[in-house]
Amino acid sequence: MAKKKSSSGGGSTLVNKQGIILFEVSGWSNATGHATLFNGRTCYDQCYFNEPGANYRTDRAHFWSLP
Repeated sequence: MAKKKSSSGGGSTLVNKQGIILFEVSGWSNATGHATLFNGRTCYDQCYFNEPGANYRTDRAHFWSLP
């Protein structure tokens, strides 16, 4: 399982790659991050790629590739 750091870009560098994403987030009162599965196009439940107007800030996103 390979770990990669993603930069800004809304996950575009992860297209067609399956794995786990761990978002390190600030601005929430009840959590400091979120983990989700990624199928190569979208997150299983919610992606946190610093969308315009969001009430949070993703400081880092870590990606672990799965076969």
